[in-house]
Formats: sequence, C-alpha cells, structure tokens
Amino acid sequence: MGHGQGERRDRMGEAIAMENSLVKFFSAKLIQSRKALLLLCLGVFMSITGAIATRTVFNPSIELAAFNFSDIPLVTVAELRRSPAAQKLAFIDVRTPQEYQRDRIQDSFLVPISAIEQGSGVEQVRQIAAQNPHSTLVLYCQRGPRSYRAYQHLEKTGLNFIVLSGGITAWRKVVLE
Repeated sequence: MGHGQGERRDRMGEAIAMENSLVKFFSAKLIQSRKALLLLCLGVFMSITGAIATRTVFNPSIELAAFNFSDIPLVTVAELRRSPAAQKLAFIDVRTPQEYQRDRIQDSFLVPISAIEQGSGVEQVRQIAAQNPHSTLVLYCQRGPRSYRAYQHLEKTGLNFIVLSGGITAWRKVVLE
C-alpha cells in the first residue's frame, strides 16, 4: 500500500470518527427540531469533506453554540399573514445591498449583517425601532442563517424582534407584491 493510500485511509478514519462524534453529540441533545436535524446533516457533510480536503475537523460544540434555535422567536409567512398585528410590522433585511437591490419585501429597511456585526447596524436598528414605536421588528435574509446571527447580536438591545422563518425565499412562495 502506497503512502497516499495510507494517508487517505487516515483521513477517512478521521471523518468517520467525526461523524460518530456528531451523532453522539446530537443524540445526547435529543434532537428537538428539524433545524437540529438539518445541522446534523450539514455537520456530517462538513466534517467528511473538511477532513478529506483540508484535514480540518468540524467541532460541533464550538460551531453550533452560536445557534441556540430554541431562543430565537421564529414566525412563518402564514403566521404573519393570519396575525391581526400584521399591520404593525417593520421588516429589516440583513442581506447585502446587492441582494436588497434585486429583491426585497416592500417597505423593508436594509441593515446588512456585516454592519450589525460591526456595531454600526445596531444603531440603525435602534433608529428604525424609534421611527416605528408600535411595530414588531421582523428580521429576514435569503433563507434564515444571517437573520439568526442578526437576532443574536440584537437581542441584547431589548427591542421586540422576530425572525422570518425561511427568509425572503419563503415570503416569495406565498406573497407576490
């Protein structure tokens, strides 16, 4: 057996060990939602491809700690449309200016996730909230992950936020403006 085959076998062994580690990690947490299952699949894929391609290993305790989905208030498009409070919503798009230019929810405000993570966007969101004092702030991106990150940065402000589950992709399946 050549040196390359032995190294590949070692990498595959690392990937399999990481997959087993991920399964144990999620089993211990008693997979509570479809999001956790999706993250499990993503983690397994990342661990296998990462271990083979770059010999890096996905560490679920570090990578997934950023997303405690049970703490993020999600709302679906259908729930928003049925809600009597639907008239008192202020949508905040956390995507890039280019994405916002191509498509956005009508009357939404652009506050890119990059600005929120740098701190300047937090002040923009406070101003939007001040201009819309009786509104619930709805964070959205393309499908959800950037909105989750934005929520985690903004939840300390004490403002009333919800995250649009599925982002503008879900919105466009139901609402045509």
